[in-house]
Amino acid sequence: MLFDKTHARIALMVGLFLPAASLPAQTVSSVRIFTNPTGLQFVVDGQPYLEPVTLLWPQGSKHSIVATSPQTTQATGLQQAQTVYTLGQPVSNLGPIADLGSITADPSLTYIELPYNVSYDVSLDFFTPPPNVSCALVPPPCPIGRICPCPGFVILNGTTYVQNTQLLIGAGGTVTAEAHPNPGWVFGGWLPVPGSGNTSEAFQNTWTVNGPMIIYPIFTQAISTTVTVQSNPTGLEVLVDRTPYYGNVQLDWGLGSVHQLGGISPQYDTSGNLWVFDSWSDGGAYSHSYTVPSVVTQPITLIATYNTGTLVTFLTNPAGLALTVDGRQNYPNYTFAWVPGSTHTVSAPATQVDANGNTWAFQSWSNGGPETQQILVSGVAANNRYTAVYQPAGTININSNPSGVAMQVDAQACPTPCTVAKAVGTTVQVVAPENSSAGVGERLDFEGWSDGAPASRSVTVAAQPVNLAASYKLRYQLQTSSNPPNGAAWTTTPPSFDSYFDPNTRVEVSVTTKPGFQFLDWSGNASGSYPSALVVMSAPQTVVAELNPVPYIAPGGIMNGAAQTRNTAVAPGSAVAIYGINLASNNLASPASLLATTLDSVTVRVDGETVPLFFVSPGQDNIQLPSNLTIGDHTLTVHIDGKPDASEQFTAARNAPGLYNTLVNQEAFAVATHADGSAISATSPARRGEVVTLYGTGFGPYHPQPADGVAVPSGTKYTLEDAAVLLMGDQQIEPVWAGAAAGKVGVAIVQLKIDDSIPHDTNVSLILSVNGAESNSVLLPVE
Repeated sequence: MLFDKTHARIALMVGLFLPAASLPAQTVSSVRIFTNPTGLQFVVDGQPYLEPVTLLWPQGSKHSIVATSPQTTQATGLQQAQTVYTLGQPVSNLGPIADLGSITADPSLTYIELPYNVSYDVSLDFFTPPPNVSCALVPPPCPIGRICPCPGFVILNGTTYVQNTQLLIGAGGTVTAEAHPNPGWVFGGWLPVPGSGNTSEAFQNTWTVNGPMIIYPIFTQAISTTVTVQSNPTGLEVLVDRTPYYGNVQLDWGLGSVHQLGGISPQYDTSGNLWVFDSWSDGGAYSHSYTVPSVVTQPITLIATYNTGTLVTFLTNPAGLALTVDGRQNYPNYTFAWVPGSTHTVSAPATQVDANGNTWAFQSWSNGGPETQQILVSGVAANNRYTAVYQPAGTININSNPSGVAMQVDAQACPTPCTVAKAVGTTVQVVAPENSSAGVGERLDFEGWSDGAPASRSVTVAAQPVNLAASYKLRYQLQTSSNPPNGAAWTTTPPSFDSYFDPNTRVEVSVTTKPGFQFLDWSGNASGSYPSALVVMSAPQTVVAELNPVPYIAPGGIMNGAAQTRNTAVAPGSAVAIYGINLASNNLASPASLLATTLDSVTVRVDGETVPLFFVSPGQDNIQLPSNLTIGDHTLTVHIDGKPDASEQFTAARNAPGLYNTLVNQEAFAVATHADGSAISATSPARRGEVVTLYGTGFGPYHPQPADGVAVPSGTKYTLEDAAVLLMGDQQIEPVWAGAAAGKVGVAIVQLKIDDSIPHDTNVSLILSVNGAESNSVLLPVE
């Protein structure tokens, strides 16, 4: 099989040049000779080759080829398994070659192919009998106390083997094996076959032969025990390891071995009585595997119990139509052996087509039951006969253009093309949906039936087929959105209430930005920087308005920072809230003792003067107005770096008081503290005789006037210049003191003594009035 390739090449060169030198006047033919597959041995005119060779032969010269067959190669790592190559029919470019021993050279002969068929050794390796031991398919009983020397037999592709053997299988073929242990032995699975991907341990197994392989069934010695298999009543048949036995039978099984048990149902006893399988004593199914325990302390008995059966027959009229019984339809016939008193489900299809192509519609069961019904098996055989009666049916053929629309037929979906079979004379309700999805952004809209009927119609089934056709129009969706979302309002020309348009419609899309947004350009299926674009609906389209979030102050959005008061004016030096959209990108606050003038690239100016910031956020900025601001109208501007400014007018008044509050059950309770500084609440109300403090802003100027943007020093009292009074209904209460809150910025306080003039055990309603300007109303819990 192995040759020196250097010698082969020298021979090739000699074959190429010597004939040409000796016969220069003759016509020379070039012939390529090769094996398929390559690498196999062949001999030309006594010279061996292992690779394809091209030879120059004088015209008319005689040559011989010897193709060695069979040829074998040894599989790597497999001592016994070989690949075998067997010569097939040699061919040339002129056709098949019958005799390779006598070939006449000719210029028309250009190649000769030597095809080989590939086969692989499949070795069965499980047992080699020792000397003087002969294994048989049915071994004799083993002597007591001894183990049978032959482990079992293996069936390979239908042939039984009791010892090692080899088969030759063509490439791509299959080998099927069954392993059967002898008494005293058990089958433990198969050793893996490398490269096969088969890991099954079942006693039946199949491999595809794609190379040499060795199959190893595992037989191990087992200690046996006697197992009794019975039937109840006795004398009926059971299946044990797929072999029928009459119960009872005693078998010798190895400890830990696995066996297959099965019933035979239905069956008749010797007296002609019918029996139906009921159960196994081990709780297993009708057919199941049973594993012998590895330790047996008492005799093993397995009992198959049978019940008296009776025949139940289902028929159709006409005969030969299909029925569904207990969920199955593929029965050879519809006569069953069942136990009296048991229940079963039988169903007659509403419509069906027989073998001759005739359509039938269900009419009734002989017992008057519905199409699908429960059958209670009677002990009287004559009562167990049922007939499903059918009558000729007509058909309604429903189509749509385009197809695929789900029509509703008697409230059931019926995608087109759809055929409905019903008894002749039956009235059917057919509804064409107003629209149907045809894909993402595509919709089919109903245009009409070919006969002009309305979308919902009644159709009477006739003997001849009824043909219905519905026409639908394809429409495309125009999806509009903005980035950021919800920043614009949309209009389209032509308008569409559902954003669907006919194909190739030219749609003008226009966008109007909402407050706080500025149009930049389009993305998606539109382009340009003008807030209108033209879109042609040649397919589903998506347009996105790219927006620039810009600051925006809501009309009337400049107000008292403590609460919404009756007066829209705000006071110099007070805390003021600015409400709007996109007033900042983030939530950011100044230190409590020293306010910043820039937060998150946001500054606020009043008449061009930068003011202190309490905090900024997208929807609200809080500032302190300059304390020297003149009374009258002013302009407030919110500036964010890189954005257009937002400005709004407001009015400054000397006094514009507001009281801070917190909502409890939609009621405004004052932000107030006890004399010790703790918070007043419903659970800690103001106490009799104490002085409480209410907090607010915008009361008016102080004497002296504290600096803007910094916390009020605690060492000096900054008293309110103007007279303040607390209103409790019609009653006026003089405060103990009113002025700037120490340690705060822009915050004012008013102090009140809880004396006998103030009601107790209630929530007192209070309003602060300064120079006639009234604050919001707050509740103060009093004990």
